[in-house]
Amino acid sequence: IVDGLPRYAIVKDKVPLDRLALPGFLRRLEQAFAGWTADTRDGLRLDGPDGWIQARASNTEPIARIIAEGPDETTAREWIAHARAAL
Repeated sequence: IVDGLPRYAIVKDKVPLDRLALPGFLRRLEQAFAGWTADTRDGLRLDGPDGWIQARASNTEPIARIIAEGPDETTAREWIAHARAAL
């Protein structure tokens, strides 16, 4: 049964970010992934046709954590790079 399920890759990253700059980053991130469904309950999660990406502030460090899950590692890394460009 497990072999019949789709496989996805998760990539995690972090970027230095002052908490005051987070709202602007999240707005730009949402614009960068226009057409994806946004959920703002925990930072910003964007759901696309083949996966998702989330950005949120760390509670212990002056950074934003970015996590992407896609059909393969290359795609997830591309989404992370696209998110970092929104900084």
